[in-house]
Formats: sequence, C-alpha cells, structure tokens
Amino acid sequence: MKIESMRTRSYRSFKVDDAELPAEARERLSAIRRYDELRGAGCAAPAALREIGVSRRTMCRWKAALAASGQRGLAPKSTRPRRVRRWSYKPSDVKAVLDLRRRHPFMGKAPIQRMLERKGLRLSVSTVGRILSRAIAAGAVPLASICEGRVKPRRRRRFDGWARRWKYGDKAERPGQLVQIDHMTFSRDGQTIKEFRAICPVSRFMVARVFSRATAFNARRFLDALVECFPVPVLSIQVDGGSEFMAEFEDACRELGIDLRVLPPRRPQWNGHVERANRTARIEFWNFLDCDLTVKAVSRKLLKHEFFYNYERPHSALDYLAPNEYLVAQEAA
Repeated sequence: MKIESMRTRSYRSFKVDDAELPAEARERLSAIRRYDELRGAGCAAPAALREIGVSRRTMCRWKAALAASGQRGLAPKSTRPRRVRRWSYKPSDVKAVLDLRRRHPFMGKAPIQRMLERKGLRLSVSTVGRILSRAIAAGAVPLASICEGRVKPRRRRRFDGWARRWKYGDKAERPGQLVQIDHMTFSRDGQTIKEFRAICPVSRFMVARVFSRATAFNARRFLDALVECFPVPVLSIQVDGGSEFMAEFEDACRELGIDLRVLPPRRPQWNGHVERANRTARIEFWNFLDCDLTVKAVSRKLLKHEFFYNYERPHSALDYLAPNEYLVAQEAA
C-alpha cells in the first residue's frame, strides 16, 4: 500500500486567518479577490487591473506567491542582505577620530580623514563617516550643525493635511493650474523687505506683494490678494517646502478649495517660471527702485510694475503678447 501525504505548504495555507496577516498582505489578498471577481463578472483583464490600480506583472507575481506559499506568501519580504558587512576599524581608530572631532567640532568626515592620514592613520572617508554616525547616535559627539546655531536637524514635511507632494510630470495645461508661488528677499542700506510673487505658467499673469516678514500669516494674506486679482480661477498652487507655506497658508488653501502641491527639497528648476520672474523683477523693478524699503512705499511702485507686466509688457513666450492679451485671445478662441 502506498501512502501519500499533502505538502506542508498546501494545507497550512488554508489555516491562516486574515486577521493574523500583515496589513500589506491583507491588502494584496483583497486585491487578488477583487480581480477574480471582476474577471468572473466578464470584465477584461486590462480594465480589471486599472480598476484595482495594479500592473499585470505585479498581479502575476502576487498570484504566484499565493499559489506557492499560501496567504503568508503575500507578506512583504525582508530586504536585509544575508551577509552584513562587519566593522573594519579598531577601537584605537574610533578614539583617534572622536578626539579629532572633539577638538574641531565643525569638521566633517573628509577633513578628518585627511588629517588622520597625515598622522599615518589610513582610514577611508566612509569609515570615518560610519564612526561619526555611530558616535552621534550614541551622543558621544554633537552634530556639526551646532556650530551654525542649528542644533536640531531639519525634519521632513509630513503630508497629513491638505498639501500633497508634487509628482514628477505635473504640468499646467490651462490658466489657473499649478500657479507657482515663491518669495525672495531684497536688501539695501541695512533695510530688508520680503516679496511674495505668483505667476501662471500658461498665461504668465503675475501678482506680487511685499511684506516685512516672510511668515505663514503673510503668505495667507498674499493668497487672498492673489485670488482677488487673478483674472481666472486659481485651481491649484505649486510651492517649495518653506515654512511660510505651511500652517495658515495651508489652511487657507483648504478653505478656498485650492489644491496645494509641494516640491521636493532643492529642486528650484521645477519652479522655473516664478524663479525666472524673480530674476526679471530684480532687473526691471528692484534695480530701478528709488524709494525707501518700506512696505507702504514699495507697494505703490510694485502695483505699477505689476500692471505694466500684465497689461503692457510683451512676452516672448506668448508670441510677444501681454498676459492679459493672451487670456483675451484664449477666451475668444
């Protein structure tokens, strides 16, 4: 008599409760069931995948994992390498690096590596960086930023409110979409003033206002002026990650129903229209400003420049039309 037993993975997979699975595995299992339901109802495979939001290759990979290892096969796999690199430095190396860093708290890994090399201790820049990282995490040495007066590292912005991350490829297709906003500082003779500027990438229509400080409250005041002066409805706004575009500014966008997109850090090229407008303002307005740098005095002249920019100045990007002329021509078409 021949006795055959079922494979372990075959019957164990049916004993797994959905509640015991990780959240990501439950989501994948739900997507597979939803896909099978749509296919059973006569829906084509491409349409079913679009409805679920999963690619064909991903669905095939999930189904293969489910068939091979059951529901637990849908759990995310660990990406930790099998072989982890061991420390390649000695305690004496750690002492030499930390002693030098304590004497020069402003130095990074590259200068420290070069100074140790002069003394005959050969360590790579990466090794010095690992030693410093572990020492900073343990509190043995402070961050180098303490020398600049900034003790705490900058934290990444959390997108748990109205603002959303800017996605690569987002582009304005009609006036009022993804209006770019930025602020710049102008100083002269010990006086400083802040200017907020917004420009429509499609029509090049521009709105600018000056304030004494670049705060979220003043950014909200500028948003109110932008909505009031703009000739078309403002549908969405694109800003960088500055603190002036948080708090009250984000709340104002939510109240007005304006979509707010935030650019990744250190990517001014994706806010190119308003950056170019800032340069134009420095050349055509700020260089010829002949009054005191007070909000009241500058505002009068800035409004005249704004009118000239929007209603009289030809723009090569608009086939030498003024922004208002371009909008009128678009409405007539």
